[in-house]
Amino acid sequence: MNHSSTDVRDVEAAQKRFASTDHLDDHFQSNRIGYRDLLHRAGIEPGWHVLDAGAGGGNYLPLIADLVGETGKITALDLSAENVEIIRQRREEWDIPCPVEAVEGNVVSIPFDDDTFDAVWCANTSQFLSDEELDQSLREFRRVTRPDGLVAIKDTEGAGNAIRTMHPEYIWRMHDRFKSWEHFRGAWRSWNLQRFLERAGLVAVWSQNTLIEHRAPLTEVERRSLSNFWSKVVAVRAVELTREAGVDGDELQFWVDLRDDTPDSVLNSPDFYSTEGQILAVGRVP
Repeated sequence: MNHSSTDVRDVEAAQKRFASTDHLDDHFQSNRIGYRDLLHRAGIEPGWHVLDAGAGGGNYLPLIADLVGETGKITALDLSAENVEIIRQRREEWDIPCPVEAVEGNVVSIPFDDDTFDAVWCANTSQFLSDEELDQSLREFRRVTRPDGLVAIKDTEGAGNAIRTMHPEYIWRMHDRFKSWEHFRGAWRSWNLQRFLERAGLVAVWSQNTLIEHRAPLTEVERRSLSNFWSKVVAVRAVELTREAGVDGDELQFWVDLRDDTPDSVLNSPDFYSTEGQILAVGRVP
């Protein structure tokens, strides 16, 4: 009983930490090159008005601005009033060549008229939506995008998230146990985003799966980001689920060491190597 109540509190704290602006900034910076490349593949063109749906703290805005240029425009939409204020502050600090508007709103009910945008970019957001919410958000993306405009979704593909220097059976069992965790359920659905876009009535839909790699020696921001994800989120939950499964010994100790970031943690191995699965799905509005 003590383990269970303690673990629940730890998991709740881990979820809040995972959603914090500091963690999201570190995560973006540690994956910046890979994220930039995925954005470039989407097909956004100069002069376009782009909606960044679920913009968070706005990390993608300078990269989108590089694509649309001085003649383009960006609208950043986020559910959090705090994130909207952060974007407005950062907009003044960043050297962005085009107008940027930050608006509070929900991706399942977008506060804009039909055909307002040339493209919608939605990154690292769909995994937190239920199937019904994802369907509704995609219908909204289609509605606010002009005919022949783009809708592009980029998100985590959960099966690609792995520490390759760990015992493979540990990661396999972790993935299996995590399927029931609502916080990450959408990440195991991402491989099927193409079908969701097609169901929303988008055409010429395509998707691409890729991996972002991290290998020792890690940069300071990589180390911090990976620790926030693997130690303070994944391992916290893995310890709870491993105990619930009645597993102890080396497997449980592996997750405890990773959770507590002990000297024996795999994060401290000179052979550390991890991957993050990413999926990009793009469709056109008919």
